[in-house]
Amino acid sequence: LISSPGSHDSLSYSIKNDAPLSPDAEPEVKSLEKAFGCLMRRIMHRWCVTQKYTITEQLNLGIRFFDFRVSVKVEDDNFYFVHGMYGEEINGPLNDILRFLQDRDNEIAILDFQHFYALGPQEHMRLIGLLKDVFCPAICPLPDNIADVTLAWMKQKGYKVIIIYRDKSCLGDVCLWPSKRWPTPWPETMSPATLINFLESGTKTRPTNCGYVSQCLLTPTKSTVATHVFSDIRKKCARPAALVTIPWLESKHDGCINVAIADFVEDNDGIFPRTVVSLNKTSK
Repeated sequence: LISSPGSHDSLSYSIKNDAPLSPDAEPEVKSLEKAFGCLMRRIMHRWCVTQKYTITEQLNLGIRFFDFRVSVKVEDDNFYFVHGMYGEEINGPLNDILRFLQDRDNEIAILDFQHFYALGPQEHMRLIGLLKDVFCPAICPLPDNIADVTLAWMKQKGYKVIIIYRDKSCLGDVCLWPSKRWPTPWPETMSPATLINFLESGTKTRPTNCGYVSQCLLTPTKSTVATHVFSDIRKKCARPAALVTIPWLESKHDGCINVAIADFVEDNDGIFPRTVVSLNKTSK
């Protein structure tokens, strides 16, 4: 597999600072929001938004792997991106991806539907139906051997999109890749040293015959947010992570990194996606 750059919480740029809290928000945050209202939402906004660029801007920057977290609202039947707060409805960005791919012969995208909130069996059926309506017949089916999935093979078949769907409702559907076929282990740390050890161990022990995501990011704890309410995730997490993950990526060779994702992929003139793509040009 080639090395592909991705964005973490890809649609979080769409979250407004007065957006309502979403089902994945921590219980403590929901309690504080009831007491402090918009003030609490403005604080949370600083820690929920992990991307500045829109989907189209990310695509133009070289991002080809997108991390989606989806929920619904009580008042309508639409699907929304969430990360502690509600972002935009997903139809628009999905169609932006489709248009980008249709305009370019040799491009593909990987869509990772990683988390779902407040979705029951019927909602999953509707969401899967929506994805097929948007992307069929360009969806790459799950192969027996992942080594068969090359850019040349996908172009020959007319496939432009791989959809990873991390819920049991996708099992048996050949259009959707289950979680076990594309592991994405979460570092869950604020320590740069621990992050690098985690990433290094992951690349050395990753399973065969599947894709693999290296999450090049730090995750704020509750205490991080509580003690830095006027800071944000970019200053406390994204920038410190980049200081250690960019050199780590630069030390890797062809085939070692499959997908790597990060926060604020546009930072430093897009050094993150450029570094990941450059791995395809290096030799072992």
